[in-house]
Order: sequence, then structure tokens, then C-alpha cells
Amino acid sequence: MNIALIGNANTGKSTLFNLLTGLQQKTGNFAGVTVEKYTGTFSYSNIRLKQQATITITDLPGISSLYYNTLDEKVSIKSLLQDSYDKIVVVVDATQMKQGLVLATQLIDLQLPVLVVINRIDLIENKIDTGYWGQLLQTSLVLISAKQKIGISELKTAIAEPSLISSHRFTTDENYRNTIQEYVPQNASTTRSKDVGNRYEFVQEWLLKAPKMNASSIITTAKIDKVITNKYTGIAIFLLLLFTIFQLVFYIAPIFMDYIESAFAYLAEYLSSILPDGLLKDLLVDGVIAGLSGTLVFIPQIALLFLCIALMEDSGYMARVSFILDKLMRKFGLNGKSVIPLMSGVACAVPAIIATRTIANYKERLITILVVPFMSCSARLPVYTILIALVIPNTIIGGFIQLQGVVLFGLYMIGFLAALIGAWVLSTIVKNTEKNVFFLHLPIYQIPNWKSIGIAVWNKIKLFSWEVGKVVVSLTILLWALASFGPSSSRETLTADYEKTKLTCKDSAALAEAQVQYQSTMLEKSYLGIAGKAIEPVILPLGYDWKIGIGLITSFAAREVFVGTMSVLYRLEGEDTDKLAQKMAKDKNPITGEPLFNLASGISLLLFYTFALQCMSTLGVVVQELKSWKMAIFQFIIMGVMAYMSAWLAYNGLK
Repeated sequence: MNIALIGNANTGKSTLFNLLTGLQQKTGNFAGVTVEKYTGTFSYSNIRLKQQATITITDLPGISSLYYNTLDEKVSIKSLLQDSYDKIVVVVDATQMKQGLVLATQLIDLQLPVLVVINRIDLIENKIDTGYWGQLLQTSLVLISAKQKIGISELKTAIAEPSLISSHRFTTDENYRNTIQEYVPQNASTTRSKDVGNRYEFVQEWLLKAPKMNASSIITTAKIDKVITNKYTGIAIFLLLLFTIFQLVFYIAPIFMDYIESAFAYLAEYLSSILPDGLLKDLLVDGVIAGLSGTLVFIPQIALLFLCIALMEDSGYMARVSFILDKLMRKFGLNGKSVIPLMSGVACAVPAIIATRTIANYKERLITILVVPFMSCSARLPVYTILIALVIPNTIIGGFIQLQGVVLFGLYMIGFLAALIGAWVLSTIVKNTEKNVFFLHLPIYQIPNWKSIGIAVWNKIKLFSWEVGKVVVSLTILLWALASFGPSSSRETLTADYEKTKLTCKDSAALAEAQVQYQSTMLEKSYLGIAGKAIEPVILPLGYDWKIGIGLITSFAAREVFVGTMSVLYRLEGEDTDKLAQKMAKDKNPITGEPLFNLASGISLLLFYTFALQCMSTLGVVVQELKSWKMAIFQFIIMGVMAYMSAWLAYNGLK
């Protein structure tokens, strides 16, 4: 069987999908459209009939009704109308049934095989009368709690049963399917308002006549919202929550990072001991292992960030963030719908930009796409972490506040302020007469579903590791090759001089120092070193040397590759067993002779990465969404100029 899962936003649809499919899921795009869809499978056994079935389920993007405003909604509705599904499972929130039932009646009127699933029944004190609602809807109905795993076996049985199409109609429009198919937002607002309005009226009558369904969770939610969404306390609580998250990043993640770094060090040592000297050993140990170690060691921090975002979403808090910040956003030319993409940008700009499809207003969507990259994504986190550890002391303020965590929080706030200011500037330039509409469904607060969150975080970490791993391995092989070879004449002379120096060394310490000097000089004379030296004059005013310059270039593929690049370069420069941060701390500025990474150069580099758009994937998705290379190039140049100027000001102001 092939079934579709549909419903309003925040009805627990994704939780149900994860519960049914577990890890048997895959992500893809709808044919011809880059709108993400999730598909998965689950098995069903009917012991009585001795039947075994494999059921494929597609989780469609959420919709409020069959009249679309955004691309995601349009794709979902098109799929419902055109794709072949054996059954349409409509998820309705038991605590907020009105809108879900409106959607259910629309789907029934399309003559589709509909199964209505009322979720979150654990939050309703009085049992829902299935007979009453089944008679009104004239279709199959199942009560479940995806979170508490109540009614799941009954749901699977209902899904596997033969599909029936209700003969009942809730509309007098004889050509209702054509009305939906021909709907265009700009031209059919009257039709939409009339149809949805009529349905709200009779659904409201149903609810008034239905047995009362008291929900203490609704009362609790209202009490919490008096504080959480208060215009005075709401933003303060949100900022305090973010501040706490970044404190946790520096308190918890390092525990696991040490284990990962030690594991890679052991692997490098083991390979060094079993492999014969030669190019293969150098490539694996100094290239691939060093590059992967420098990047994947930051997975605990990224996982912690993903976990916190998932908790805010699953608890119902993230929707409140949109509501809280709506008034603030309007002052900068946006509205609350831009908050979700901006917050998603803290994880990754690519899905965040895709998430702007929920913004119907073209001007607001354009501005949001252009400013999302200012939000510090998880790819910047490895760069921030290692630089903060290098130049900011590990000081505790007031007994529990981590200074390094404060700086990290400050960088994220700088990015957010840059996004707001950029939006305000663009809103004065971009002209648009479209009506500004902000419709928001606030779910009740609930305890997060840990299994669903675990699956979501695990999938994101797998994707991050795989995508970053591919880039890092490819780039480190290239970096290793460019750093290991160079013009033969100069390198031969250096090797000959080194061999003579070895003979004159009086002890092992002198020999080790000579070896490090030789490897460092050989690296500078490599093809990579020559390229780095060529760009060094451009970045010297920022306090950087040629190695940082190489890192800036390679990190255009992915920002986190900067750390992998540093790992390869510093590994090639010396065979000591120090961790990367320790090696970087020992490096000297070639002109001043002072530490290369000091407060001035460190803050300069942190600000450069805060503003610079160094991500090919982000540029690609901007072109894809706006269908314009000009906009992407404009965005890249503006952010690049801001990055250079802020880095220059920081370095020269602090040095």
C-alpha cells in the first residue's frame, strides 16, 4: 500500500511518521520541485487473515486548507490531487480540532479515501465520542496518542483495511475538484474565503453539540503563555534560553570532544606504526586522518545545538518565538514568519532558505533569503570554538558563567543584529504592494518526544558527517598533494641543507628543532605554500598569514573545512603530538614575531567568519530559490565586504 500523511502544522504528524517508520526513512524531493519530502515503510501483520503487508508512507508538508499560499502547500495539494495514494491519513490535533476538521471535510469532498486520525487524545480528559464524529464525517476515524503510543496498533489495522471513499458531500460545488485545481492565490481569494468560512461555521456547530472535551493542558498552556509570550518577559526569556544553550556548548561538549580527538590520535599512531614509510602513509596520516579529526571532533557541539533546537520545536516553544518576535520583525520589514527560517539558519542556511517557501509575501521572502546567511550556522561552530579557545581565557564569571560561552553567544547575537539591519536596509530598497499576512497556529506545550528527537538529531548528524566527510576527504587529498610537492630545485637544496644540519646536531632536542624548521620551510616552498604566499599581502592587514589564507579559500567549500585545513597544514609542519589548538597557539606572526593567534587576530578572524558568505551550498540554494545569479553574487559581495572591513577594524583597533 502507498499512503499519504497530511495535516495542519504542529499536529504531531512528524512524530507519528517517525513512530510508524522508525529509522526506515529516506529524504528526497518531489519530481521537478526542490520541496523536501520524507518517505518510509512499516510492516503490518494480520494474524487473523494471515496477511503480511509492507506499507509505504509519504509525509507531505503541512497545509492549513486546500487553498495554498506557499510553494510547500501547493506541492502537497498537487500531490494529493495527482499522485496515486491508497489512503489519505489526515492528522487532527485533539486539543484544536476545528481547523483539522475543516481540512478533513475538504479532502472528503475531493472523493479521496480518507482516514481521520485524532492525535493527542492523552491531553483530553473526557473521551472523544468516535460514534458522533464518525457519523458526521462519514469516514473511518481512529483515536491515537503518538507520543504515548496509544492506539497505534488500531491505526495500523485501519490503514491496512480496504480503502473506502465516502459518498457524503459537505459542499454544494459540483465541480469542487476543478475549483481546487484551478485555484490561484491572487485571483481566487473570494472563493477561498467563502468555502473555508462555510466549513468553519458547520464545524463550529459540531463542536458545540459534541460531548465536552476538557483539556487541562490547554489551561496550562494559557497560564504559561502569560509569561512566555508577554511583551516584556518574552524576549528576555528567549535570550536567556539562547545564552544557556551556548554555555552548555562549552560545558558539556568538550567532554566528548576529548574522546573523539584521542580516538583519531590513536588511529593516526596505529597507522603510522603498521604502514611502511611512503606516500600512502603520509596521505592517510597527514592528510585524510588529520583533516577528518580536525572537523569531526566538533560533532558533540553540533549535536548539542541540533538537540536544543529540536527540543524547542517539539515542546511547542519555537512557534512562540515567531509570535514573540513578530512585532520586532515588522520594524525591520519582515514578520513572524521569517523567524523560523532565521532560527533554522542557526543549524544550516540551506534548509533555512528553503523554509522561506512558507512566506507568501515575495518581498519578505526575498529579504529573508538574503539575510539568513548572517545567522551563525553549525558549520561556523567549529571555527568559533577553536578560535575562542585560542584567544579567550577559560574564565568563570560569577562562579558559573563561562566567558568563552559569553563570547560565543555574542557572535550569534552579532549575526542576528546584522540580519535585522540588513533586512531594514533592503526593505527600504525593495518595493512591493502585496498584502502582509501572518497566520500562526500555536500548539499546546508538551513534553518532547525523545525518540522522535533522537531520530531527528541522529539523521542530521549522519548527514553532517557524510556531507562534511566527503568534502574534507576530497580537499585534504588535494591539500596534501599541493603541500607535499613543489618546484624541485628549491626543495632539493633545502633537503641537502637539512641532511648537513642533521650531522651537526649535538642532541635530540636540536635535531627535533631542525626537523620542525625543515618541514615548515618545505611546506612554504610547496605549491600550496607558494599559492598562500601569493595571497598573503591581501590578508596581512587583517593579521593573518598565508596558512590562514589557504584556510579561508578552502572553507568556501564548507566553513568547517577551515579547521580541517589547519589540521593538515600544522600536521605537515611538524610531527609533534600536540593537539591542533596547542600547535596553533605556538605559531608566530612572520612580521611581528608575536603569537599569530592573539586577541586582535582572533577577534578579527571570528568577525570575518561571522559575516562572510563562504559556502557554495548556500549560494547554490539562493540561485535555486530566487532564479537569479545576480542576487547571489550581490549577496556574496556585500557580505564579503562587511567581513573584510569588520575584520580590519577589529585587528587594527585591538592590536
